[in-house]
Amino acid sequence: MSEDKRLLKGLQRGDKAALQQIYLKYKDDLITIARSLVFDINTAEDCLHDVFVMLASSNKTIRSNVKGYLLSCTVNRARDYLRKKENLPSSQLNTELQHSPQPSPLTTLAEDDEMKALLKSLYNAAKTRHDFLSASRGDTGSED
Repeated sequence: MSEDKRLLKGLQRGDKAALQQIYLKYKDDLITIARSLVFDINTAEDCLHDVFVMLASSNKTIRSNVKGYLLSCTVNRARDYLRKKENLPSSQLNTELQHSPQPSPLTTLAEDDEMKALLKSLYNAAKTRHDFLSASRGDTGSED
């Protein structure tokens, strides 16, 4: 059994040590992602804290890999923060993030092939969703 599966089983049993090990194992990558999105270490730490509070209090079973799940939650939490902070619609927020002078999460973690593949999948899924929603509303223009 892989270490992540063992930790997930412990987490599902309410084992605080398993939660702590998951946190210690992934916190650096997750902070890097959050900070690249919100550009502030304190806010990035707040986002990470929120993700782990949610993880600890959730009854949800994680069926994918732990790193991917936590990455998705962290990205979503950081984007939620930015939407609330700036009161921007999602499409405008995505445009601003793409034109940011800060390195993208993909650039920051380029040496980690698993992380790079996961980030690429997240980007493609978001783009596909945006294209679908635009088509269903009858938008003909492209925002690219």
